[in-house]
Amino acid sequence: MQEVIPRELIEKALALTGKTMDDMCIYSDFWEDFSKEYFCYYLLSPEFIEKYKENVPMAMWNNHWVCYIIWDIIYEYQKWNAQPLIGLLSKI
Repeated sequence: MQEVIPRELIEKALALTGKTMDDMCIYSDFWEDFSKEYFCYYLLSPEFIEKYKENVPMAMWNNHWVCYIIWDIIYEYQKWNAQPLIGLLSKI
């Protein structure tokens, strides 16, 4: 079973993009569910990347390098390894 990412980390990440938990929900007639796909999409958005770089400054980071790192972390998350994503979000 995949480790759950703490809600406060998700909310902090979404705040960088101007989104909320409500924006990450898929609604149907009978249920509501958090969309990991929407969340991962916003982690790769220009808004998140720019704000992340401001919050976690590193001189060598450029947009392409940050995108690569986030993409790789999302790949690990899809393989049921949430630790890299939790580590990334913990730095915000």
